[in-house]
Parts: sequence; C-alpha cells; structure tokens
Amino acid sequence: MSNHYLNNDEFEDLIDKYREDPDKYGDDLANMLDTLIVVIYKTWKFTIDLDDAKQDCFIAVFNTIKKGNFKKSKSSAFNYFTSVISNELKTRYKKNKRYYEKIDEYRIHLYPDSSKDLP
Repeated sequence: MSNHYLNNDEFEDLIDKYREDPDKYGDDLANMLDTLIVVIYKTWKFTIDLDDAKQDCFIAVFNTIKKGNFKKSKSSAFNYFTSVISNELKTRYKKNKRYYEKIDEYRIHLYPDSSKDLP
C-alpha cells in the first residue's frame, strides 16, 4: 500500500475482483474495509459498540457492492465507501441515543421526585 492507510486503486481493484469471485477475495476486502471502518470510528469518536458497528457497516458495504450501486466512473471507492460507512455509524449512533433518551424519560416518569442519578 501507499503512504495512506488505503490505496484507492488497490481498493477498487479488490472490489472488482470480489465481484468476480467473492469466495476468493472476500477476506481481503473485509480486511481492507475493517481498516476503513476503524479509522472512521476513531476519527468521529463514536460511543457505540465497535463490534456491532462493524457488523452493520460490513452489511451496508457488501449490500452496496452486491447491488452494484458503486460506479468507479462517478466516485472513488475510498470516498464512496467512506460515506456509506459514516452514514451507517451515524445512523447507529442516533438510534442508540434515541433509545437511551426513551429509557431516561421512562425512568423520570416512574420516579418523578428522584434526582438525575436514577438506578
């Protein structure tokens, strides 16, 4: 690879190879995607479970590849899949945030005279 953590040309080449032979190139593509997911996760400092986030991102990326939504002529693989992964992480973060806000509202409803430090 180049000085960057992902070389876009190698990434696009691997995507093409994966489309032709998923069994042969799936692990290599997953390793490259894992690197991208972790870097985005750490850059944005998400407070969600990394393993769960990775699973969601892998599903989103592989579905995108399978459906043929990514076109090299329109965008680089690096930029395109950075957006796919970022959007997936943001969605998971918002979903978790709403869930915990509802839990807090319910606790306040159950214990209206309690302080913020509820069980």
